[in-house]
Amino acid sequence: EVGSWKGQSAINMALHCKNTNRNTGIYCVDTWLGSSEFLTYNKDKGGRGLHLKNGFPNVYYQFLSNVVHNDVQEYITPLPNTSYVGSRVFEYYGIKGDMIYIDASHEEIAVYQDMSYYLPLVNEGGILFGDDYAQEQVARAVQKFCSDNNLKFEVKKGMFWIIEV
Repeated sequence: EVGSWKGQSAINMALHCKNTNRNTGIYCVDTWLGSSEFLTYNKDKGGRGLHLKNGFPNVYYQFLSNVVHNDVQEYITPLPNTSYVGSRVFEYYGIKGDMIYIDASHEEIAVYQDMSYYLPLVNEGGILFGDDYAQEQVARAVQKFCSDNNLKFEVKKGMFWIIEV
């Protein structure tokens, strides 16, 4: 998962794995610093609080607490870093995934870049997917990336975009 914030998506995936006895791991890549929207146009939107302490966001600790309270720490491994650095770490260690979920920034350039970083890390037959397709910048990034790379995508429930590799 690229962009985990407080961990709800990763926790949902981990609970599914736990409840169906699937032995898998979920890496969560996030800076836990918040994207530019948290400091600008969406700063007052509910749930966007950065929990600043001495000027530094502490959302990472909320993420960890949520993981532990849901008893899925054996499934989730956080990687506190940027999307780019996370992709380079996975590439270095030869780590690929059957599913890679993109949900970090919601700005067009950043979404496009995240898709570029992580598409090569999807196993053949896997999927690269994300949400927030209803947001204009996310939709433009997905459309442009797929057009530039001759890929097809589909949208589910009006918000989830999926690319089969």
